[in-house]
Amino acid sequence: MKNLWSVSEFTQYVRHRLEGDDQLQQVRLRGEISNLTLHSSGHWYFSLKDSESQVSCVMFRSAQKGTRGYVPRHGDEVEATGSISVYPPRGSYQLVLSAMMPSGEGDLHQQFLILRNRLQAEGLFDPFHKKAIPEFPLKIGVITSPTGAVIRDILHTLRRRWPATELILIPAQVQGKEALPSLLKALEIMTTQVKPEVIIMGRGGGSLEDLWSFNEESLIREVFNCPIPLISAVGHETDFTLLDFVADLRAATPTAAAEVCTPNQSDLYRELSNLSQQLTHQLLQFTEYRRQRLDDLSDKLNQSIERVILQAKHTLLIYGTRLEELDIRTVLERGYSIVLKSGKKITSTETLNSGDQLSIYLASGSLDAEILKIHPESHEKIK
Repeated sequence: MKNLWSVSEFTQYVRHRLEGDDQLQQVRLRGEISNLTLHSSGHWYFSLKDSESQVSCVMFRSAQKGTRGYVPRHGDEVEATGSISVYPPRGSYQLVLSAMMPSGEGDLHQQFLILRNRLQAEGLFDPFHKKAIPEFPLKIGVITSPTGAVIRDILHTLRRRWPATELILIPAQVQGKEALPSLLKALEIMTTQVKPEVIIMGRGGGSLEDLWSFNEESLIREVFNCPIPLISAVGHETDFTLLDFVADLRAATPTAAAEVCTPNQSDLYRELSNLSQQLTHQLLQFTEYRRQRLDDLSDKLNQSIERVILQAKHTLLIYGTRLEELDIRTVLERGYSIVLKSGKKITSTETLNSGDQLSIYLASGSLDAEILKIHPESHEKIK
């Protein structure tokens, strides 16, 4: 064993041994707060004492979410959870706290955990059962105290973001013995008579005991069976109730609840303006494209028409030439003649007799003739 230690070596050794002892980690103590200092850094320094002893404690700012909104006061009886540590500059041990609540709430917290685990095992908190929150609700129901800050915050938010919606308040007690039946009755009215598109149920912050009505099993089961999407807005951001787990959506504050179930009209106006500009730009592009397309088609049509006209002219020229070749005058000019008897064409000698009077038409002029003799032989001798 080392015979001579420096103070720092000894302190570090003690610290190592204390912090390495599992029995001294996550220790739960009950005691009275004294020597409280709420430092400007945000850290809390105080002692926990009973009638015979005291222990130094520190709760760093980063750990204070473990108080669920509770701020300690001198003389408060509290239940604290923390781990042992040594502060080397003074060589003193202290309890570094991770959670703290007023005395008595520890039992409630245990009840909370037991009920939460049981309901979770039944599937009441399963995301599969969560209903979608409507994007553009025109009818919102609120269950809360009619005189608290919750309804004022929600009204202010709705007027700013989405004034088109209708808000219907069903007043309810949110604390005390009458809170549970009041909340259940309000929820029944909402689902059977008002029938909004979404329900906000909430209240302001408070201790675990203050918020306990939102942990009652009967309320949790009614919310689970509620056919209308429901948003939980109970307490502050650090407060959690079983209603938060069973609700279709949990909002950190009542203002956040009003925001998550409504669009922001300013954002919609900007989006519509952007869409309008995009549509105008696309229409102009489409129009210009169509104009260009029409120009191309017009050129192709004109070219096609010209080709058709040229083809038609060529065809007409061919037919004209053929017709000209078949014209009777052209035939006569080639040395042929037309023979008529009594105004009728003669194509065979079978209809003629000697002495018949004939009219003969040539390319130039005509003459009258009388048949002297008929020759029925073939005209193949003609050259």
